[in-house]
Amino acid sequence: MAAIEITERVHAFREAARHLWNTWFRMNPESGQDWDLRDAYSEVYVALFNAMVKHHLPAEAASIPHLWSKESEMTAQYWVETALEDLPILINRDLNAGGYWDHPTKRVRSDSTKLGLVGIFDWDEVGFRDLRYFRVTILEAEDQELVGRDALVEASDCRVIFDNGIS
Repeated sequence: MAAIEITERVHAFREAARHLWNTWFRMNPESGQDWDLRDAYSEVYVALFNAMVKHHLPAEAASIPHLWSKESEMTAQYWVETALEDLPILINRDLNAGGYWDHPTKRVRSDSTKLGLVGIFDWDEVGFRDLRYFRVTILEAEDQELVGRDALVEASDCRVIFDNGIS
């Protein structure tokens, strides 16, 4: 099977997930932070991805991981590409991604960098969400020290390609 561009599907999913969270799941300021509600939303988030993005892909297509998961099977099948030569990027300082996106490298050349999609990212886990970023894993780069690190790229700068490697 040839690679399929799924950018529009992924952006429609991002918008639906953002709207559902901000309209129906985000906590009321009087009730405080409710992590159980965040976890319930994650179930909806995965189901929404499966319905909006994965539904018309081959059966072996991976699903998006839950919001609390740091593991992803997606990176092998979903590629993030950009038309920008010099892509702005926030790279995690640690190889096993933590909460710090302050690696000194702030830009990568798109022609020598391969990015695998991990999921959609927002800074706030319980407040208003914009879902502005794709969380990716750097699979190839000029600087080998970057390979294997998770990073954030502006979703609006990117295309998403599904390729399960089966021809």
